[in-house]
Amino acid sequence: MRKVRLVRLLVLPVTVGLVITGLVYAYLDQLVPAGEQPAVVQVVVAAEPIPAKAQLGREKLALRPVPQEFAPPGAATAVEAVLGRITLVPLARGEVVLASKLASRDQPAGLAYRIPDGRRAMTVRVSEVIGVAGFPQPGDAVDVVATFTREVTGVDKTQLLLEDVPVLAVGQQTAVSEAQPRPETLTSLTLAVTPEQAVLLTLAEEVGRLRVLLRPVLGDRSRGRLEVTTGVFLDGGTAGLELEVRRKVALLVRLAEVDRAALGGLGVAPAAPGTDGAGLVTMKVASLSAAAAEYFEDLVRTGRARVLARADLEGLSRDRVRVSYLTRAPLYSRTGGVEVLNWLEYGVNLAVVPIVYEGDSVDLDVRPEVRAVDLVAAGAEAAPLVWTTEGTEPVVRLRTTAATVRLEPGQAAIVTGLVGPADFLTGPEFKTRHVLPEEYLTEAVRAGRRELVIVILPTVVSR
Repeated sequence: MRKVRLVRLLVLPVTVGLVITGLVYAYLDQLVPAGEQPAVVQVVVAAEPIPAKAQLGREKLALRPVPQEFAPPGAATAVEAVLGRITLVPLARGEVVLASKLASRDQPAGLAYRIPDGRRAMTVRVSEVIGVAGFPQPGDAVDVVATFTREVTGVDKTQLLLEDVPVLAVGQQTAVSEAQPRPETLTSLTLAVTPEQAVLLTLAEEVGRLRVLLRPVLGDRSRGRLEVTTGVFLDGGTAGLELEVRRKVALLVRLAEVDRAALGGLGVAPAAPGTDGAGLVTMKVASLSAAAAEYFEDLVRTGRARVLARADLEGLSRDRVRVSYLTRAPLYSRTGGVEVLNWLEYGVNLAVVPIVYEGDSVDLDVRPEVRAVDLVAAGAEAAPLVWTTEGTEPVVRLRTTAATVRLEPGQAAIVTGLVGPADFLTGPEFKTRHVLPEEYLTEAVRAGRRELVIVILPTVVSR
């Protein structure tokens, strides 16, 4: 009886367990054949913490393999598919980049995502008459006319204030949609203006009266400066009315590194130290012949030059166009026992004014400015941080130049002397000179094998 009981308590459960285990293994072998690996896909992840409303660049992204069954829906599988997209929410390091966390290219989320680069959204008050009876729609372009009284300008006059300004919103409507009817009462237009235009428009709205002109979609041109005073009517209607037609100019601006040995082919000399006593190079603005401009393109194609940043800009003749290559360094100041964080901006600002004459020749007024900052690191290693106390400030060095060059079609302007060897010196007192964002200061530029230049190619746009 004891043996039978022992078999029931020990042998029988062990036997049943072994049988069940064997059945489980046999079932699993049927599901996943021996030697077969699960399917793997590449998904795009954040290579570093990325804040909201940040543009995705290649350096911020990475690819990571994951089993296909665990890849979340909407995950990006190619870096190129999300380059340039804007994040809607912060992304942690290693987080998978999902389409739902990025602003759509076609229908950006929020008005801030629709504002063109270099412009700001500004709302102006309008009525049915001032706002062309409510016909402007988001995506249209308008001109703005301002009327001033003699108490403001010394004479009653009306002038064409702004031209070809994009309409971002009509009231709260930011897109043309059949599901979203037009507002019954037009009270405001939100326009995409440059900071300079915003200041001008604000003053005109405060001291004058505005009227909006709806532009046609095709077939029109900008009129330039246009002003009418009461004297025009005394002189016989429009007889004294003069128009200065301003043509549109496209500007291709490229920041590039070029082999120093190749600068001679461009007709320019390598940058040399100036006479300011600090060893900083002297900036120069020169013109490139059509052959030299084509030689620059050949240098880029063959790898003897590399474009680090590109901007495609447009402006009217005599309008100022700006390009900046800037970043900021934190400045920690300690005054009276209180620590305060401020930011020092440094880098390159470039202002260009194209002036178009008869034909397609262009005068380019080029004004580059380099703002370098000498910072003293607190510690044994140089770092982009500085502690200051009462009576001490970091040294800011400003280098500027200006020149006007006459260019025919196919010719370009070039700016040299942006940086030099003195910009990369680090002394025993651990001073660091910050002159440009790090992504533009390549190893070849730091070593002096290549020189940073800005090449500006204007093209007169026929309309």
